[in-house]
Amino acid sequence: MGDDVDAPHERQFSFLETVSVEEAIDQIVNSGYLASVHGGATWSVASNIVISVVAQAWGRSRAVGRQPSKLTSLKVEDGCIRLHFNYHAQIDPEIVLEVLKRLKFSAP
Repeated sequence: MGDDVDAPHERQFSFLETVSVEEAIDQIVNSGYLASVHGGATWSVASNIVISVVAQAWGRSRAVGRQPSKLTSLKVEDGCIRLHFNYHAQIDPEIVLEVLKRLKFSAP
């Protein structure tokens, strides 16, 4: 929470064109980009729509719905694909995933 004063915490990653959305998210998570929180933490990942949930307790991200397979199908700004990680504190990731699966999202 102390680092929120200088948010957002943008970071650029490079991926091969053949990398799937799920693989890219997992690479970001495994890079140490997200904060390690005592007791575990949960995030949702969005790019125009919420696409997955990430949790310290899990080894991999989990798709909220039908996840786009190609990075190029995600939101692009200034030539960069944009992924936003929303922090859900220590909320049980299974609950976050279930709630997000029940919501009806539409891209703008």
